[in-house]
Amino acid sequence: MPCTVVLVCGPPASGKSELIRSLESRIPQCTTIIFDEMFSIEEQESAAHEDNGFKKLREKFLTVVRQILDSYAKEDPGDGTADCCASQTRHRIILEDNFYRRSMRYKYFQEARQRNLSFCTVFLTTPMEDCLRRNRKRAQSVPDTVIIDQFSKLEVPSCDSFWEKFSISKPAPTLEDIEALMEEAEKAPFISIDLEGQREDLEESRRRTSDSRAHQVELAFRKAVSDLIQRAPPAMKKGMYTQLYKFKSDAVGPCQTLGGADGAEMYAQILSCLERRLRESE
Repeated sequence: MPCTVVLVCGPPASGKSELIRSLESRIPQCTTIIFDEMFSIEEQESAAHEDNGFKKLREKFLTVVRQILDSYAKEDPGDGTADCCASQTRHRIILEDNFYRRSMRYKYFQEARQRNLSFCTVFLTTPMEDCLRRNRKRAQSVPDTVIIDQFSKLEVPSCDSFWEKFSISKPAPTLEDIEALMEEAEKAPFISIDLEGQREDLEESRRRTSDSRAHQVELAFRKAVSDLIQRAPPAMKKGMYTQLYKFKSDAVGPCQTLGGADGAEMYAQILSCLERRLRESE
């Protein structure tokens, strides 16, 4: 059966869940895989305080996605002979998570291309103020700092990119917009031997290398936050996570210019800064 991979992306409270429900009612043949349904809020909060905790959850999510893609790829010859316009037999696999960085989305493009499947992206560009307002009304909300932090790192899809050419970025795309996008993507499934795609792979590899330092700084900051919370007296733990994230820019800024510093050095400097800011706020 011909298959299309559809990423639905955006920050927390941007409207992804509501859009997914609308798509499920509109598209009879679809499989939806939602990060927040696979992992509870409690599991995600626990992962946030562990080294590489969120990375491990995302690896589990990707493993499940691979298994599902494999089951459909076996039914698709992948040689262009399938009737890509036969929407009545085409299955859509809809993946929903924040996917706020290009590197996060690129992994799923690679999985689709390796199986010669169509691929497209729907990115919700809901304003941050609206996301914060909606989030505060939720029964299970995330700290404001999580949303603010993601907005500072957002990388909206670029239609100029080979692998994100089938994408739409709007605060509230209509179902007609998304159906037209999927149909366009289904006319040109990505082929694993595509030379233009190989060039894009090289460019993406270079981008990941340049991002590696920022990733090291982020890991060092998370470890420092986790250690400080664990050491704190029980009476001080409440609200400490949000308070520490308010100091993030001050703590990680100097690390961006620490030439040659390793993770241990970054951690030590960030920890020292956070401890100082906590003392100053008392």
